Amino acid sequence: MTRHAIAATALAAATVIALTGCSIGAISQSITNAVEGKEDVFSIEVGDCFNDDTGAVEEISSVKMPECTEEHDNEAYYIYDVSDDDFPSYDAAAIEEDAEYGCFSQFEQFVGASVEETSLHYSYFYPSAASWEQGDREILCLAYDLDGPISEPLGGKGPNYPYEG
Repeated sequence: MTRHAIAATALAAATVIALTGCSIGAISQSITNAVEGKEDVFSIEVGDCFNDDTGAVEEISSVKMPECTEEHDNEAYYIYDVSDDDFPSYDAAAIEEDAEYGCFSQFEQFVGASVEETSLHYSYFYPSAASWEQGDREILCLAYDLDGPISEPLGGKGPNYPYEG
């Protein structure tokens, strides 16, 4: 590119950023996610498989999403929103309790076995205080194998799924 073309491209990019209201930080995060092969956590749908290689992170914004036939940590099996009527303000403990009950109540229907009958278990993502302020009310229920990564979809595995109890 010529110097003039590079300057014109930079001006066009700055104009797009200004018009879309995106911050440099958000764009930088999007570029980082693309390079690392990650997708926005809000893009996860029921049946999607993903890795949560986040360690002890309190707020997750992006995850790697391999195909369910590739090695992965989790599979999304139920997604719902908590109600502003039930939670007029952010209460992490109450929202986590709701997520615990909501995800537990759907686990057996998804897997085809209770938690006690399989090596599969469940967990969930729920809104952080910061995402709550931005309107996030989503609870994401996820199934995983207590024994480690899996390379197949988990729906309907039933009590015969590797259970060594």
